[in-house]
Order: sequence, then structure tokens, then C-alpha cells
Amino acid sequence: MTKQGFGSVENTSEYMENHYFEETNIQKFKSLIKSSTFFVDYATYLLQKDRGSFLTSNFTDVSDCLRSTFFALVLLDLPKTAEKKHDFIPDER
Repeated sequence: MTKQGFGSVENTSEYMENHYFEETNIQKFKSLIKSSTFFVDYATYLLQKDRGSFLTSNFTDVSDCLRSTFFALVLLDLPKTAEKKHDFIPDER
């Protein structure tokens, strides 16, 4: 086994996301997330003084856009564990 000494390293590249960084033209962002009843419900929730968990039946209104769907999943206060186990029994064929 031979020791390998210092040698030249090939060039590397660094990538970073800069699409939104320091963007000043707000018109470019208006179409990224469309308004919907889900976001109206969320705005109403934010205006309440005594807030509990944020849940709304209008969460399906954002399912047409991946950005909006991801954003909605982040905002919803979904439980991290199930309250009870389900009664589903799979077919054993």
C-alpha cells in the first residue's frame, strides 16, 4: 500500500438557487400561487386572537398546483400520529 501525496484536483462547480433572490419585480410572482378559498381561510385564521389548530375543509382547492399543495400541507396543523388504528383488513388472496 502506497501513500498518495498531494495532487491536483479537478475543477468543481458550486450551484445555488437564485431565481427568487433579490427579485424586485413583484409581477413575476403573482401567478406562482393562485388565490383560493384555502388561503382566504388561512388569512381569516391569522386574524383570530385565540388561535387553535388550523384546519379547513377547503384544502382541496389548492390541489391543482404543486406549489400551492405543498404550501397548504406546511400550513395545515395535521396530527403527527393517528388517534386510533384503523379497522381495515386486507384481502389475503
